[in-house]
Amino acid sequence: MREGGFTLFEIIVVLALLALLFTFITPNLSSLTPKYRMRTYARELAGTIENMRVASIVRGKITGIRYVLDPDPYGQYYQMLPPAPPDSPDQPLAERKPEARYEAPAGVRLRGILLPGTRGGLVTRGAVNIAFSPSGTTGSHIVILEVPVRDGGVEVLSVKFNSLSGIIDYYNREIDFQHHEG
Repeated sequence: MREGGFTLFEIIVVLALLALLFTFITPNLSSLTPKYRMRTYARELAGTIENMRVASIVRGKITGIRYVLDPDPYGQYYQMLPPAPPDSPDQPLAERKPEARYEAPAGVRLRGILLPGTRGGLVTRGAVNIAFSPSGTTGSHIVILEVPVRDGGVEVLSVKFNSLSGIIDYYNREIDFQHHEG
């Protein structure tokens, strides 16, 4: 009479089925990883934009964000630009010492930054400084991110910040300020 439990054969069959299952699932999951890295980076960026906008309003001083688009040895990144120091209240954003550096994750690329009034004028190289005013009415811009996908193309995610409304929207394509609906 057999007692409860599993035989060695049953355990081996279950392990073989699990191994077979993982063989088919793992490649499909790995192709999703860059997309989720891009979406996470976009959410972190949106949080930083909102924090810098609020910091400018609360402090009553101009703050900003610097996007560095040229791939350097450390990758592409953005940095927070604090208010001007008290001894130099009119210091331009370009001369301010940036705070922490937020690098794009592996596989995620900053395609460019689009500023209002520059339709078709996507900035793709160099550094772009975005200023947030104490009134909360400046700083509108669109950040376009991309990741490679399995078929050799790229997936695009646009992060649009509207300074007048304070709203951040996400689009699964490249947009501009005039034609983003739809």
